Amino acid sequence: GIFEMFFQVVRICNNVSSARNVLYSSCVDVIFSDICLGSENGLDFIEEIREANFDTLVVIISGHRYEDFLFRAIPLQLTSY
Repeated sequence: GIFEMFFQVVRICNNVSSARNVLYSSCVDVIFSDICLGSENGLDFIEEIREANFDTLVVIISGHRYEDFLFRAIPLQLTSY
């Protein structure tokens, strides 16, 4: 895929639980996430990451343009939205 062109190791997670396992078990430099992760919320996961004091770069890629998502994302120190 396209991410392999830029990163040596790419891990794809289909839900927050899987992403959490990867994050806590290996060194993660960048997270690309959607807001909707199945029945879970990607912003909740990013908040968890920030509360744990991870300095991981986070990019939200989403088709959602709702202002409430954007305003909630602003304080999460995202690299891009």
